Amino acid sequence: LAERRLGPSEEACADTAWTDAAQPAFGACLNAARGTKLVARLAEDTLLTVAQRVSQEADSSVAVRELAACIAAEASGRMPQAAVVGSGLKILALLAPGLAAVEARSAAAGDAKAAIAAAAAVCSDVLDNRKLAPAFSQARATRAALPAAEEAA
Repeated sequence: LAERRLGPSEEACADTAWTDAAQPAFGACLNAARGTKLVARLAEDTLLTVAQRVSQEADSSVAVRELAACIAAEASGRMPQAAVVGSGLKILALLAPGLAAVEARSAAAGDAKAAIAAAAAVCSDVLDNRKLAPAFSQARATRAALPAAEEAA
């Protein structure tokens, strides 16, 4: 089978599709993580796979920004689950180094800075919520990964 090269309009459409699908997909994975241990493990693996794909197809800043929004929604919910928030933060920490490359491109530096700010804000929100105490160590680790990504640019 011969590979077909996407034209500029098709590439832009693929980027938009992943940008539009990121937050619903992340939200679905975080909701699934509320299940049994087996389902939570599968949900975390799926969340990582989707996050990596969004980073590749759209941009790391899009993946971080959208995942941070989903984690913030979970953390500020009526009955937040620390395990779910911790799983999201773990994936967020893995995406943080990719922001350095985005920030190095002057055209996308603003997007990277906004994504870093969103991730830092969600980490602070988690640390301010006593109900999420089991996720504190992951929030600190994620927050520590962000300045390293910011300084690397």
